[in-house]
Amino acid sequence: MCSNNYTLGNMEVGRYNCLFDLLEAFPTKESCIIYLEQQRWTNGIPVSLHHPTSKVYRRGNGTYRRKNTGKNFNARIGTMVEGSPLRKWFVAIYEITSRKKGISSISKKISVTYKAARFLNQRIREYFGIVTEEKLEGDVELD
Repeated sequence: MCSNNYTLGNMEVGRYNCLFDLLEAFPTKESCIIYLEQQRWTNGIPVSLHHPTSKVYRRGNGTYRRKNTGKNFNARIGTMVEGSPLRKWFVAIYEITSRKKGISSISKKISVTYKAARFLNQRIREYFGIVTEEKLEGDVELD
């Protein structure tokens, strides 16, 4: 059972009782994109980050094009999930904010390297303002 109520936009991570519930709510990359678009842009209407007054055209697969520059953009640009697999981010956010599992557990769960899981963990904790105040005492050995 989730004990924390962190939010990504309006997505309350704590409202999902288990990982299965989260995966049911976001079964595809497209469902994650739709969610991000609704959270990022007022009424889900796309607005270019660099040219907010430019007319925007939908290109498909969650990509949009600015009329004035012809450049493409999407809802992930300028966010912590930019250029990454969305479902893995959603699962990592769920795991980090609702459990006290280690990074190696997360890396196995979402099939990424330990280094990538550490990066995800750091970015998610910064975004949600999660501070770990556990201090080690006594003799500590590291491998």
